[in-house]
Amino acid sequence: MDHRTSDLPRQTAENYPDADFEWIDDLKVRCKGATLRITQGFNLRQSEGETILFKDPAFLGAYLKLLKGAKIKNMVEVGIFNGGSAIFFWNLLKPAQLCCMDINAGADRLTDYIEDQGLQDSIGTLSLIHISEPTRHICLSRMPS
Repeated sequence: MDHRTSDLPRQTAENYPDADFEWIDDLKVRCKGATLRITQGFNLRQSEGETILFKDPAFLGAYLKLLKGAKIKNMVEVGIFNGGSAIFFWNLLKPAQLCCMDINAGADRLTDYIEDQGLQDSIGTLSLIHISEPTRHICLSRMPS
């Protein structure tokens, strides 16, 4: 077991009791409607039924410590790859609105998750290629000025 990952399940259970997920093992977490696999390095191969959470375990641990006790109303995720981090933080922090941005279009796993969970009014995605009007409304209009 990697010393960088073994503390994540305990840290989450102790500090985020309302989080909507459970740890399968040190590198996999099952969120409501999705299974996420934490990467180590640049191993970006996804298995069927799982989404990459593209965060180094040590970095993810730092996030968990930093965000302990935070009450997040609106959140912006920049650089979403396929959406694993957005799904993780949505289930961990439960913000009212989550705006996800990337230079590329097509975070298919996140798009599927948003649709499957009925979160179209709460999570929006933006790319530099295409910004739809409903997403523009979610991500831009509802954020505090």
